[in-house]
Amino acid sequence: MRKMDEMQGQTVAELEEGRQELADLRRDSRCRAKARRMGYLVERSRRVADWGGYWIRDPRTNIVVYGGGSGHPDLSLDEVEAWLYDDE
Repeated sequence: MRKMDEMQGQTVAELEEGRQELADLRRDSRCRAKARRMGYLVERSRRVADWGGYWIRDPRTNIVVYGGGSGHPDLSLDEVEAWLYDDE
């Protein structure tokens, strides 16, 4: 019952934003799993300067294979997804 009371106090925009965040988390998780199967890691920046940017790294060599041209994770989740699923 408490959950329903909390939801009733939210606006439609807030509920939609929550749904989008959940969808992005699922996409992030799928991309990380796909990269692991390919032998790579998808990493997301936690720094304030480039918050949320991604890059794809080879964990064996520690070399960034996609993204990071600026020296920092600079890909969007859309770009990561496109690179990982490009050959399908």
